[in-house]
Amino acid sequence: MVAMTNAEKIYAEKKGRLNFRVRPVSITCRELSALYQKERRKEITNIPHHGITPRSFDTMCQHIKYWEDYIKEEGHYNTKLEDIPTELGLTFGNWIKDQKKKSFKDVGSRNNYTINHTIAAVKKMYRDIAKQKKYITENEMPMFKYLKVNRENQSTRDLITKKEFTDISRWIQYKYCNEKGISNKEQIKRRVYGIVFTLSHYLGCLPKEMLAIKWSDISINPNDDKKDQKLID
Repeated sequence: MVAMTNAEKIYAEKKGRLNFRVRPVSITCRELSALYQKERRKEITNIPHHGITPRSFDTMCQHIKYWEDYIKEEGHYNTKLEDIPTELGLTFGNWIKDQKKKSFKDVGSRNNYTINHTIAAVKKMYRDIAKQKKYITENEMPMFKYLKVNRENQSTRDLITKKEFTDISRWIQYKYCNEKGISNKEQIKRRVYGIVFTLSHYLGCLPKEMLAIKWSDISINPNDDKKDQKLID
């Protein structure tokens, strides 16, 4: 009777999942991580915006490793994805923040901005593999909670100083563009890059904004002297 009851329960669960067109075969968090890394490894390239660079791939694997360690600590490392409590992800961010840093260069508490990147990477893994490949349903997706980030904090992007800009510009102009052994076409490309780099610095434009600039968008500064305007004309 116990065996029959359990069999009916398993049959009902399997039938209910099949009605949602979910795969009949379940996977664990460990297997999900392996599948995701295998898929993303196919996209590795050294060309930016054409896939994922080797460095970005390594960073992604580090993000995923946090989730594996968290699930293992919670006792669900070999648990099927559909059986892992969805609310488990709500404390994932705080768990990372409480972990000790392994690098001797890292000092102080972990940055909430970086932790949110880790959460986003895990969500993408579940969305691209677990959900899209029909291993789980939408209701079985883990719930995550991002940590608060102070908007007044300085941008995490590197901002170069005036001296650094001058040094880079001179290096591009006198060394990079005049490197021996490069073709005439490559030299022209490097000179164009130097010009774009200079314009980007003074205009504060992103690459997409630079591509959208037209001649009609350019005008003379009305505060300039008339003599300077004549020289520009």
